[in-house]
Amino acid sequence: RRVIRFALGRIKFGAGTTAVAPGDGPGVVTGTVTPEESSLTPIAQIDGSVTILRITDIQPYEKNPRQAANPLFDTIKASIRQRGMDAPLKVTRRPDATHYVVAAGGNTRLLAQLQLWQETADPRFETLPVVIKAWRSESDVLAGHLIENEQRADMTFWDKARGVVALKTELEQERAA
Repeated sequence: RRVIRFALGRIKFGAGTTAVAPGDGPGVVTGTVTPEESSLTPIAQIDGSVTILRITDIQPYEKNPRQAANPLFDTIKASIRQRGMDAPLKVTRRPDATHYVVAAGGNTRLLAQLQLWQETADPRFETLPVVIKAWRSESDVLAGHLIENEQRADMTFWDKARGVVALKTELEQERAA
């Protein structure tokens, strides 16, 4: 059993991986990573690994198909202020990049927590749990965002249409390379 410590309570992450909050009982079996250790370190490169990163080490995906503001932004921000991040963000890093990007949905949650960090400097908003996803391709990340945005909240017709056209273009470019 793999256990990871961070301040969100006890959370199951598939395949028997459990996250345990600091006050949740005796010791951590394996996988304890402090924010200082986790930021841009080799452990963060293992596909599917769960770690904690500083909010400033992650950037929104600049090709996110959702261009219209998420109408639930204020609700999401209030929820994060009250309870913290409910679920880890999926992040990835392009080859030779120094920062991570959101890999499949979650740009709104990232921006809400970043605003909270900037407004309050409260240490609980400085870091967040993430699941590392190995970089595969630009089209893989774009497809992940299209799927997540559609599942979590209604996207505008135009955002969907532009996203599908952008995905088609990325796939054609990757196929030609």
